[in-house]
Amino acid sequence: MQSKSTSGSGKSIGLGTTRISERATWNQLQQCAREENGDFSRLLARNFLLLLQQAKNKKDATSIQTLEVIISGLVDLTKAIESRKSAGQSPPGFSATPFTIFSRLAESYNNPSLLKQVGLHYMVEWGLPDTALRHFQRALSLGGPERALRSLIEMTSITIQRHHTATEKIPATMGVTTSFAANPNVTRIIRETDKQLITKTQRPSPQAKVVMARSLKAQTTVALPDAIKDCLKEAARQLTNGNLAGVYELLLKAAKYPVKKTILCAMWSNLGRAHYQAGNYLEMEEAYLQAYVHGPKESNNYFNLALAKSMNRKMAEAETLYRFAAKLDPSNPKVWCNLGILYFQNDRFKDAERAYRSAIQSRPEYARAWENLASALLAQDKVDEAIEACRKAIQLRPGYPEAYFKLSAIYFGKGDPASLQEAARTLSYVFNYAPLAASANAMLSMIHSRLQQVDSAKASLQRAVESDPKCVLLPTVWNELETAIRSSSTIPKG
Repeated sequence: MQSKSTSGSGKSIGLGTTRISERATWNQLQQCAREENGDFSRLLARNFLLLLQQAKNKKDATSIQTLEVIISGLVDLTKAIESRKSAGQSPPGFSATPFTIFSRLAESYNNPSLLKQVGLHYMVEWGLPDTALRHFQRALSLGGPERALRSLIEMTSITIQRHHTATEKIPATMGVTTSFAANPNVTRIIRETDKQLITKTQRPSPQAKVVMARSLKAQTTVALPDAIKDCLKEAARQLTNGNLAGVYELLLKAAKYPVKKTILCAMWSNLGRAHYQAGNYLEMEEAYLQAYVHGPKESNNYFNLALAKSMNRKMAEAETLYRFAAKLDPSNPKVWCNLGILYFQNDRFKDAERAYRSAIQSRPEYARAWENLASALLAQDKVDEAIEACRKAIQLRPGYPEAYFKLSAIYFGKGDPASLQEAARTLSYVFNYAPLAASANAMLSMIHSRLQQVDSAKASLQRAVESDPKCVLLPTVWNELETAIRSSSTIPKG
């Protein structure tokens, strides 16, 4: 039987023959916990090494990568336990919950939700942020919920950065680096403003039509009018009333009769837009697929399907469709902007810059293109150019709240006191714009925290929570405020 050693541990972890979920091993793990014995992490690693060997025998690359993350985490945990014991410190505390999660993880180790939960235990219960970060990143790569995981990744990155800052004895109030890639706060703020636009229609693949038909078949539950005119009229009424599932059935029946295809295309497009506004992105994609079937093959047909694909994380298909749309209508800056956002969200910053510049070339006065260009420039550490792009957007569209918000984020990213003051001043143009009010107050709280203005930071945070308790920036704000409070408590009183 093969065995592997944990680096620096002096003991080997055998490959074992028992799955974690089996009763004998489970009891053994629980006994280790009751005895406050660190060997349970070795037992876990032993079992996961067995799973890794099986994955290698099957040449399952996805499972191999996941299991390597899990095993390396358990090795880190073993080292942490031994290090604390050797230093005369109490080892990490452990509840029964992690054992249950690891047991489930052994049966479904490519499960993003379980990897996220394990990562949270490494972060909160065991104080190993580097290990937690690897689990969050792996969960994201396996298709876990992007919004939640990006938030966790960025918060964990902040914690790691602060740990290194404390280790190097660098004051926490020095400000963030101007490097976009190393600045998770600015990353989150910038991503908050770049929203894809929507227009009117798109194009499906034959395979997608089959999926749509199967999906709609199960929804036939309403009584349908006999006359076609009544079907279309009822579909419009149901759409107005928000009964979107009923509209599917009505339009499917209407399609069996010689109705003008342009009318059906418009109805399906309206349904797609309604699902987009409701956040129903799978249904949005299905509706836009049908819109193409009954509509002319125009740029808009490709455009909205591309948007739907991107909302459903089908990035390669979305890129292809946007390119078709751009070929049919190269002068439409919205196509280039959405393509640029697609590139930006996938960290293809040079491609994003080229797309935004194509939008500007087609319509130099299009303010949104300049505002989005600032994101791509900042991502490449072209800070001064990013500021100029924001100012150009504001010049073309005075009072442009998204551009002011992004400009403030750029100044915040520079980190020095003068830039932080400028960031706060710039935000004054954003507070009255409802869609960004919570984010603006959240960022103002971070600015006050960096300037050690704790009371003002708390007040801005309270306004952010009142505007939107689910604002995606709030976890980062809490981190900033916590650091400011800790830092202010260590400053000698005059």
